[in-house]
Amino acid sequence: MPTTPIAVAQLARAVHLGQSAEIGALFEEVRTRLEAEAGDVDPFDVLLDLARILSPVDASAVPGLVAGVLRASNDPAQQRAALAWSVWAALQEGEVADDAVAAVIAQLEEVDRDFEEFGDLPRSVLLAVAAQIPEARGWVLEAALADTTPGDPTHLDTFAGAARALLEHVQADERGPRLREDAREMAAALDRRNGNAVQSELLRERFFPEG
Repeated sequence: MPTTPIAVAQLARAVHLGQSAEIGALFEEVRTRLEAEAGDVDPFDVLLDLARILSPVDASAVPGLVAGVLRASNDPAQQRAALAWSVWAALQEGEVADDAVAAVIAQLEEVDRDFEEFGDLPRSVLLAVAAQIPEARGWVLEAALADTTPGDPTHLDTFAGAARALLEHVQADERGPRLREDAREMAAALDRRNGNAVQSELLRERFFPEG
């Protein structure tokens, strides 16, 4: 069996636990194994996984990771996810073009607003992109939250992304403060389990830098 998924999981664990000294070496291990096992794993899935794993700690790494997917993948879902990631990364730098944002939202419309069908990426990425288009903010938010479970930490990213969108653009919606508090509680619970404060710090830096 290929061992690349094991290396990816080890990298994800290091990022989750804030083991920053190990991230560089583990990333190189993923690249080494992927090169050796390219015929046994989907390299584009791995690159998208790496974007998801590394984006909380190094958003600048994302464009380079998804460039190969955009250039060479023939899978529509991979292409959609890679484009959304590239637009999200541009947003972090304040350099995104309006037509690129519109293209991502149009693709979400084309798959009937189905996040699962769109591609494998955190929903907060699409929420951040949609926030740039006033007409899309509402329905993208509702679609993102549609099948989530309150209190489920696997939806932490979605709740945090939705909270930020509401707090920035629809302050009158009472769900904004509530979702922010839910996200903070989930992150704190993860930190208690892990014995550190990494998830709470990442949550604040990524979604609620105002405090």
